[in-house]
Amino acid sequence: MPIVGVNRDRLFEALGRKYTDEEFDQLCFEYGIELDDVTSEREMIRKELSRDDASALQEASEDVIYKIDIPANRYDMLCLEGIARALNIFKGRLEAPQYRLADMKAGKPLLQLVVKPETALVRPYVVAAVLRGVTLDASRYSSFIDLQDKLHQNLCRQRSLVAIGTHDLAKCRPPFSYEALPPADISFVPLKQTRKFRADELMDHYIANDQKLKKFVPLIKDSLVYPAIYDADRTPLSLPPIINGAATAVSRQAAPSPSPPPHNHGSMTAAEEAASARNLRYNIDKLLQYTQQHASDCLACPPAASDAQALPQLIPCINRRHNHRPQISLDTRDVFIECTATDLTKAKVVLNTLCAMFGEYCSTPYVVEAVQVVDSFGDSHGEPRLAHAGSFGDSHSKQRLAHAGSHHELR
Repeated sequence: MPIVGVNRDRLFEALGRKYTDEEFDQLCFEYGIELDDVTSEREMIRKELSRDDASALQEASEDVIYKIDIPANRYDMLCLEGIARALNIFKGRLEAPQYRLADMKAGKPLLQLVVKPETALVRPYVVAAVLRGVTLDASRYSSFIDLQDKLHQNLCRQRSLVAIGTHDLAKCRPPFSYEALPPADISFVPLKQTRKFRADELMDHYIANDQKLKKFVPLIKDSLVYPAIYDADRTPLSLPPIINGAATAVSRQAAPSPSPPPHNHGSMTAAEEAASARNLRYNIDKLLQYTQQHASDCLACPPAASDAQALPQLIPCINRRHNHRPQISLDTRDVFIECTATDLTKAKVVLNTLCAMFGEYCSTPYVVEAVQVVDSFGDSHGEPRLAHAGSFGDSHSKQRLAHAGSHHELR
């Protein structure tokens, strides 16, 4: 069974209280998971080294890490968000969220992803979705990346069945296309690189220089065509299942902007309202903390930690100080998620898992925007198809309720 490492203090914050190690171990036992180890990043690095290496340990954190043994079929609990949500529902602290698709009835069309016939030669399936108004700080961003890595390792079978790509929607222009082209015809700047590579050159580069990515190269290296996702401007978003493009990479902001509360409170569930309030308070606190550190050179008196009214005036000051395109904005953050696959069912499960776990951070929590996929036969369908799993009429088992509230099913 997979073991997930989470920051203890962040987990306790999400659970709304602190536990002793013994109390948390008992909570895990009651729910049906296991606290496998209590350690830290520094201790984990020290155990991996044959001797203490000061250079390797210098930047390692001493924050306490809980390593939790998760059931093999609970992909929703492969991240802190999923573990905290399941335990909060189990303890009755959180109402089971209702995952919903965004209402597009106002005449706004769904984003479109067109599949070209040639993809059947290498990786025939793709599904996609959009998370609107997501705010990611360092911890949330790290959890977002870690969940993708864990899904790639197990459910996706080392990317052979499914590969995940995430992109900043503000950096690309729909509609999108999923294509399969000769390797020499694909050229782009991949993540963590500064120059363009042809796709065939990139495969050789990874084999020679990248221990992590070289193991995925055989999945497509000998294919006559390589899969690629493009936007309307022919900007390459990804070369699945290997690497995303640098041009559309998701990155956390220098300082988060507070997401405005949704205007349709009357249609929100209690869980959505609670999550929305947490997101707003969280981002206001983070932005005020940032301004305490960086805004003193443009304000005579930096704001107090509770002075949220000063935020609109502080944002331009900080942007001018950094002297580049504003990173702090009241605009929302939109994330485009695409999953290419050789197994369509698993692709849908992966997409649903990502949307359900990180939809909590959307401007309207737990609401996901579907993307219309037009296949090579001209048929179209929207994904994801989120449905609330399980019947809550039988409330005798809190564990069952917690599982259903944090999990999801495909219809």
